[in-house]
Amino acid sequence: MRKGICSIFCLFFVVVTQTTNFPCSWQYAQNVSYNLCNLQLSNQTQLTMYQVYDLRSTSNVTGYVYDFNICGNLARNPSRLAYPRHICTNTTLREKYGLPTGYCKKVYNFTCINNEIVPIIDTTAAYQIQNVQNAQSYQRCYRLHDGVTNPTWSLYQSDDAVAGVVLTYTNGDWCDVKGKGRNREFRIAFICDNNYYNVFDKEEVIEETETCIYQTNIKSIWGCPEQCKIVNNQLCNGNGRCDYDFTNGYPKCFCYTGYYGEDCTLTQDDSITTTYKDDDAKYVGLLIIVVILLVIVLTIFFYLWLRFTSTKYMAPKSKSLLSSKNGDDNNKNKRDKKQKQQSEAVGDDSDEENNVVV
Repeated sequence: MRKGICSIFCLFFVVVTQTTNFPCSWQYAQNVSYNLCNLQLSNQTQLTMYQVYDLRSTSNVTGYVYDFNICGNLARNPSRLAYPRHICTNTTLREKYGLPTGYCKKVYNFTCINNEIVPIIDTTAAYQIQNVQNAQSYQRCYRLHDGVTNPTWSLYQSDDAVAGVVLTYTNGDWCDVKGKGRNREFRIAFICDNNYYNVFDKEEVIEETETCIYQTNIKSIWGCPEQCKIVNNQLCNGNGRCDYDFTNGYPKCFCYTGYYGEDCTLTQDDSITTTYKDDDAKYVGLLIIVVILLVIVLTIFFYLWLRFTSTKYMAPKSKSLLSSKNGDDNNKNKRDKKQKQQSEAVGDDSDEENNVVV
């Protein structure tokens, strides 16, 4: 019997503490999407909430702690509550200590129209809790979400689709400061960075960007578009960076020198590798034959060209023979003339000798 009662009690406990989840992925454009589902906490996980600190504490400003979940409500009350324990969710306690009981349904020009407040009666996705040192002092607790409305999404930089994404919880407790009222909001900015293990801690602090609008930033691999692949817990396998490809119109990994592929895991670019099919062999053989014939034809043309140039600059043979014959005739005439002169000289000598004898 006790076992049965315990089983029913445990089942009831699980049901009432079941975390309400919201959409954890966002399609910004046709080829650009973000996914934070790996950061979503449930009541089955050991970590029940994320926590960051407000470090703006001065002499007149008390610091706050921020407990929150990603795309889901907290599975239980915030951990920092000391006194009273249920001030975040108990409407009676909130009214007693003068805390807002819900969000304004219609806000116009920083005014809650008709003072119509919608009560927040369940756990929410984000809380702002006063970090008091004295346990006897009551803690202020503000809900930064209504526990029902889906979070809104936006780009971290409006002109850069891969810089990161911002998750915003809306419809938090009504905040009226100096006549300028609005519902509290909580923004979580995920900045695209090759950091898989970065978690929310004291390095991530809260900034009040506008009155009652609080934001924390974290550099994380989950702030990058899904199109940039994660391999071995690293963006682009640690061998590239995520950026937008304006030529093709989508984010992708731009690999460092020596790495290829959509996730930068390859060391050879397969897109330029040449492959041959079995039926390509005949074309390769034909190409070889054509090259050989081309070499033969070029050799013949080169030989003919050499013959042509050598003949062009050679002296004609007939002209050479004529010159040689003319030279021989001239030499013969010279010899005949010389012999004639010698004969005449001899004749003269004979006549002289004859005259002497007479």
